[in-house]
Amino acid sequence: MLSLTGNEKAIHQLINILLDNALKYSPKNGKITLTVEKKNRSLMLSVYNTTLNPIKKSELPLIFERFYRTDPSRDSQTGGYGIGLSVAKAIVSAHKGKIHAYTNDGHSLLITVLFPI
Repeated sequence: MLSLTGNEKAIHQLINILLDNALKYSPKNGKITLTVEKKNRSLMLSVYNTTLNPIKKSELPLIFERFYRTDPSRDSQTGGYGIGLSVAKAIVSAHKGKIHAYTNDGHSLLITVLFPI
C-alpha cells in the first residue's frame, strides 16, 4: 500500500489537472496512462499520453509556466486559460515534490511527479 501525507484536496486537484490536460491534448483513440508507484524514497505519480500535435523537447520546461501553450491555435478548441500545469507545479512544490515533463518521440508526453515519503 502506498500513502502520502499532504493536503488531500490539493492532491485531488493535481490528479484532475494532469488527467484533464492528457484528455484535452490526446487524439481520439489516443493512449492515456496513470501510474502510481514507490521509487526509492519517493512516491512517483506519472501521467502519459499520446499527443494530438507534436511537442518539441525545447518547449517542455515552458509548459509549467502560466498561460503557456505549445499550440496557441488550440485555445478556442480546448478551452481553459493555460494555467493548469502551473497550478500543478505549485501544488507539487507545496508538498516539497518535483514535477518534470518528458517526450521521447515528440508525439507523446510523460509528466512525472515525485513526492518525498
